[in-house]
Amino acid sequence: MGFQTAPLRYDQGFGVVGEIQRHSPHRATPGVIASNAVAANCIVGRFFTIDQATGAVSPGGVLSDTVRPYGILASPKQYASKGGATGPLSPTLQVEPAGTYEFLQMGDILVSSLTAAGQGDKGVYQESTGAIDFIAQSASPATGWAEIPNCIAFPLPQEASANGLVLARITN
Repeated sequence: MGFQTAPLRYDQGFGVVGEIQRHSPHRATPGVIASNAVAANCIVGRFFTIDQATGAVSPGGVLSDTVRPYGILASPKQYASKGGATGPLSPTLQVEPAGTYEFLQMGDILVSSLTAAGQGDKGVYQESTGAIDFIAQSASPATGWAEIPNCIAFPLPQEASANGLVLARITN
């Protein structure tokens, strides 16, 4: 057997969506996802809001006087997985509504971006699902999207395309 001549595949993503990265200051707080939240949108690494009148946390949401930003659902390795669509052992980042989970409000976290992100792009979320994307600092969010307060992108060199891991820094 000869030596390997093809390039090594060292350009792999690191980490798991929702993992808190770096040994920098961070703040996370527990929250209970609303029992009436759409289960398909209760996914680690998505942005959540809290209804201050009820205390319920929901994926996405339209910000108002009573609905405030709450954070990004974090720490995927802490939760029991019930599997996905293909069976109880299939991998998934989906969690059950009405459970207590950890939400990052300040710090560095890995998220899945819908498009390629540039250094310093601002974070936005889809109001209906909480899915996260990044846009240029000078751009405005599209209809149905809202800005994540004080969130910017630190894209990883391993991921330069859509649906890649992006290190998001929240400084609330």
